[in-house]
Amino acid sequence: REMPEQERPRERLAQVGPEALRDAELLAILFRTGTQQEGAVALAERVLRYFDNLRVMARASLEELQQVKGVGPVKAIEIQAALELGKRLAVHNAPRRVKIGSAADVAALLMVKFKEYEVEHFKSLLLNRKNEVLKVVTVSRGSMDATLAPPSEVFRQAVREASLLESTLERE
Repeated sequence: REMPEQERPRERLAQVGPEALRDAELLAILFRTGTQQEGAVALAERVLRYFDNLRVMARASLEELQQVKGVGPVKAIEIQAALELGKRLAVHNAPRRVKIGSAADVAALLMVKFKEYEVEHFKSLLLNRKNEVLKVVTVSRGSMDATLAPPSEVFRQAVREASLLESTLERE
């Protein structure tokens, strides 16, 4: 039941970011604890298998969520609250896309966030043909005064995001 510290979901999220975690690990973070028989990750995996996928789980009532052994009222409420936030985010009207015309535009977009960082970050701006920002991705994190960003990693991120965007548009 006891996991090495570097494999624990909370520590992994802090280390590599939420995008790198599996659905079960994100759900385990919400749970905080498992049961006497299994850890939070194993419980989360079982919950996800029970409902087959996140979309089915998002439609489940509190009572249906509690049908899974180990999921009581508190965990069921946590699941519903998190999924509701996700639904609201999905329909949230995003503000107009920022258009990049100069380095000053990039600085204005990123400066506030960069001031919060204690270590160097290499970010890549993904733009459409109109120079509007589609997404800002972190390519690498470094030390207090340096970070490495191999060109292959910069392009890998851009290609991955472009394919995700393309598949999203195809589904619509």
